[in-house]
Amino acid sequence: MMEKFAEIQARAMARKGGAQALQALLPKVASEAQFLALPDDRVLAMMCRTINQAGFNWTVINNKWPQFEAAFLGFDVDRLAMLSAEQWEAYCNDARVVRHWPRIKALMDNVSFVRAYSHEYGSFARFLNTFPASRQIDLMAVLKKTR
Repeated sequence: MMEKFAEIQARAMARKGGAQALQALLPKVASEAQFLALPDDRVLAMMCRTINQAGFNWTVINNKWPQFEAAFLGFDVDRLAMLSAEQWEAYCNDARVVRHWPRIKALMDNVSFVRAYSHEYGSFARFLNTFPASRQIDLMAVLKKTR
């Protein structure tokens, strides 16, 4: 039988030293103004990091992250959009990144996605901000349709 969230939360609080200690471990949530100020390169970098952490040891990705930044041109959307198919495929042999074509292709596809919505909305963060928590299902539908 599946555990209830309250049971998991109680165990975590006991292990981490209470509710405040557990809360301190959680990432800080950006304000709307902070979120809207995120440039496209930082949103794209977060997308790439999330894709590469999925099913992987996060410590490995965190330790390699400066190399990802360098290899992927600081996640500059316009510069990445100019790469040829051969240049994207060359990342499969680049030790600075996770050499897994589906993850590299996801970044390649996301460059076009971020760029298109950024041009339409003024920034990709502004596009994302049109989907508040109450509309996350709608955002997932857009992602599914366009991905």
